[in-house]
Amino acid sequence: MTSARSRRAQLDADLAVARIFQQSLIPKECRRCGPGGMAAKYLPAQFIGGDFYNFVELDERRFGLFIGDAFGHGIAAAMIMAMATTLVKNFAVSWRSPAEVLRKVNKSFCETVGRSDDVGFSLFFSLFYAIVEPGARTLRYANAGHPPPLLVKAKGGAVEELSAHGTVLGISWEESYGESRVRLQAGEKIALYTDGLIEAFGPKGDLFGLERLKRIIQAHSDQSAEELLQTIQRELMAFTGKKALRDDVTLLVIGS
Repeated sequence: MTSARSRRAQLDADLAVARIFQQSLIPKECRRCGPGGMAAKYLPAQFIGGDFYNFVELDERRFGLFIGDAFGHGIAAAMIMAMATTLVKNFAVSWRSPAEVLRKVNKSFCETVGRSDDVGFSLFFSLFYAIVEPGARTLRYANAGHPPPLLVKAKGGAVEELSAHGTVLGISWEESYGESRVRLQAGEKIALYTDGLIEAFGPKGDLFGLERLKRIIQAHSDQSAEELLQTIQRELMAFTGKKALRDDVTLLVIGS
């Protein structure tokens, strides 16, 4: 019994350290982003999840933005998150193609830790990476298995899913990725999120869901980036009630 308690205490201590380490990699504040602004929020789950996001300064006109989610929970997810963050930052400063950044990150990750098929358990993560140019209101982006970003139109608040490009990172080092470019009109916004948002459960076991998220965004499309983020967070908390989040939730809103 004493041995079991000792192991449990050590595990709890390890998880506490992993939690601190994980949250140290999340930006303390959101980067400034032109007149339209940008807002970000990270909501930790009851257990250690794998959500991450960050920014990379490229030059005086552009910066890189990425959001991702490591598979699973616990120490392994925190370690994947840390490695992914480091790899993206390293490759982003040298490569100006989002698709090439994803390819480099995937290849390096697979070479370093092995593919999921090789090691016998899941070591993979989704990743969306964009090069943002606030002055031109443009984003060039590539997506590796991450939930599709939502483009919020200025007129009528219509919400469109931006195209996805490829599978998650860490499965095979032979993967290649496409990229797209979007130019925001004045008043338009882009919402980025992790699956913890749309897969959150309510007290009756129902999902928050992508369609609910779209309806909320469309109904409040005239709000600023910060206001819209706060609205989505309030709606999520009202939906889940006192139920603890089962997975991390990360949300970013970019204005124009």
